[in-house]
Amino acid sequence: MSVIKGSESYNCQVLCLNRNVVMIRQKIWLANDGNYKELRWFIAWKQKEHLEDFLLSSRISEALSQTKVPFGYGYIQFRDTNVIIFHTQQKRRDCLKELLLDDWTDIILCSFCMPVIKGSEYYNCQVLCLNRKVVMIHQKMCLENDGNYREPRWFTAWKQKEHLEDFLLFEALSQTTVPFGYGYIQFLDMYVIIS
Repeated sequence: MSVIKGSESYNCQVLCLNRNVVMIRQKIWLANDGNYKELRWFIAWKQKEHLEDFLLSSRISEALSQTKVPFGYGYIQFRDTNVIIFHTQQKRRDCLKELLLDDWTDIILCSFCMPVIKGSEYYNCQVLCLNRKVVMIHQKMCLENDGNYREPRWFTAWKQKEHLEDFLLFEALSQTTVPFGYGYIQFLDMYVIIS
């Protein structure tokens, strides 16, 4: 939906729940090839990890009994889940920390998909957790680039086959490093190969 703020027009998602506008989230990247020429009409949102108040028009305010709504880059939190419109680095860390502090990963190998930044590269990864620890972080080696999927716009493919490095985890976890790269996990009676 087109939303005008000040003198600028944004291509936005308007999130609604129970006859209320919960949040307005703008596109950060605009399509400008093929049939899509969004840059003719819209401006990309440049303020990462920033929310501000957006005043609704008087007609909408009267109909919804709501005058303002969060506008920008963020997520919506419910009692039992988070709806993350665009992940921020801090929120990803918080989600992973919550999963590891609870009993979700006790006795079972869990795979959580999330973007991971290593150096200056952004990887689409599986974070493998077992018994409240991160066991390994595995990156995608082939990125989808057809149909609705355009992963190379945001992510880098991992090129180093059969190579593991130490990855420094953030301070909030009980461990400091984890294997990062292409590998497998060995148990007493089987191997788990991540692909």
